Amino acid sequence: HVRINESLIMCLLKYACFVSGQATITPKQQFISVKEGDSTLLNCSYQGTQYSLQWYRKYPGGQPEFMVLLSTSGTKKKENVKMTLDMVEKITSLCLKTTQLKDSAVYFCAIRYSGRKTLPGCLQR
Repeated sequence: HVRINESLIMCLLKYACFVSGQATITPKQQFISVKEGDSTLLNCSYQGTQYSLQWYRKYPGGQPEFMVLLSTSGTKKKENVKMTLDMVEKITSLCLKTTQLKDSAVYFCAIRYSGRKTLPGCLQR
């Protein structure tokens, strides 16, 4: 059982999954703590041919919630997050800006390849 200090944001980054031998995705860090108001960067690298990279967030006791998706190299901003995808380096990142206590969650990077759906079971680990 983890007790969260009011001024500390905790992020746990999980593996999305290994999909049918075609693609893998791996987080660069497993646990991050950051002071409220600071920004933090979550990173995942992937192998294989991708169709899109996605980020999800799961709050305690809840279901994974879709956050953002990119299918080409670039950047996408949404609310207080910014996703970046580099298809040459095969890295995706999620920047959480001006973090708040409500940002304490488990974050998942996921891969969708060759037009197939990301398997929901892969998000539960």
